Amino acid sequence: MKKIWKKLLAVTLALSMTMSIASVGAVAAEENAESGKILICGKEVHTHNENCYKLCTEEEVANGNYTISEDAKFYRLTCTQEEHTHTNECYAAVKAFLAAVAAIPGEITEENWEDAKAKVDAAWD
Repeated sequence: MKKIWKKLLAVTLALSMTMSIASVGAVAAEENAESGKILICGKEVHTHNENCYKLCTEEEVANGNYTISEDAKFYRLTCTQEEHTHTNECYAAVKAFLAAVAAIPGEITEENWEDAKAKVDAAWD
């Protein structure tokens, strides 16, 4: 029985450590207020707009380095920021981790401790 309690304590400790790491990650990540999702991609949403372009010189037009706008003028992209829209990939790692943690049984018994340990290990993968 003492061996079972040691294993139970080890799994409980691992679960506690797992949950504390999840909260540290949540503090370090950006939270999307409207959906409650944790953003992990580290990128800002950005779509190029008129501020990202500059009117081309004749030389730039001659070199073919331009985009034609609706007003038939030649512009070149001057923005160095990458265009980005948040997708499920921006949240995937946290979702997978939280799903693995949620799969850990709420009560760990002698019968299910090995399964619980496997699920704790899965949360780390």
